[in-house]
Amino acid sequence: MKLSETLGSLAQARLGPALLCRMKLFLLTQNVGRVFEDPGVLTAWARQLRGWADAVGADFVALHFQELGGKDWKKGGLKQVPAFSEAIARAFDKGA
Repeated sequence: MKLSETLGSLAQARLGPALLCRMKLFLLTQNVGRVFEDPGVLTAWARQLRGWADAVGADFVALHFQELGGKDWKKGGLKQVPAFSEAIARAFDKGA
């Protein structure tokens, strides 16, 4: 049995074929260095991220970020990561 067949069988057993076929995924990889270099764009950027996910009606969102912390990550740019994470969480909060 191929790996893809095995994974497919496991997914169907756990999720059921109806859910497995109807789940919409939003997979994003993005260079976010500018967001760290200009924190003023963070809130608008996070809202746009939510807008893209909403536009496709995503049931599941997977994010991969490159250049986290910007060009100055070695000089403390990573200190902004909590604010970055919180902005994304706020944008995806169902109450927002």
